[in-house]
Amino acid sequence: MRIIETTDAALVYTLMQQAFEEYAKDVVPSSALQEQLTTVEAAQARGERALVAYKGDGAVGMVRFTEGEYIDFYRLSVPPRYRRQGVAKALVRALLRYNKPLVCKVRKKETRNMALYQALGFNITAEYSVNHGAGELTIVRMERPCVIVNG
Repeated sequence: MRIIETTDAALVYTLMQQAFEEYAKDVVPSSALQEQLTTVEAAQARGERALVAYKGDGAVGMVRFTEGEYIDFYRLSVPPRYRRQGVAKALVRALLRYNKPLVCKVRKKETRNMALYQALGFNITAEYSVNHGAGELTIVRMERPCVIVNG
């Protein structure tokens, strides 16, 4: 699997929509489903970046992020047919190349996602509720410190 940084907003948008489609019927659907291609383009114009994972010639997942004193990543997206193949884990590990702490926010009910991040060294640092109009969600903030290995 190879992972490269991209500015292809259409590819990022398509992978995100494919991955988040399963949340369309949730009581509080993911706000990712409300985004449009123009939303992704505007975010990139403001400095947002994205990594895309490829197997062969096909894109199999992506993650969007911003970089400051830490890497804040979101919309980690792996379409259903590519799940359980290490794509999400590879994308998060690729973010480690930036040698900064990693931060993400996850719906608390997404226990599989939380377990993945915990297995990669993340800890829950905050928990709070948000109201997205359709209902209230509990969100957890997860962080992974930057660990630089010498040698």
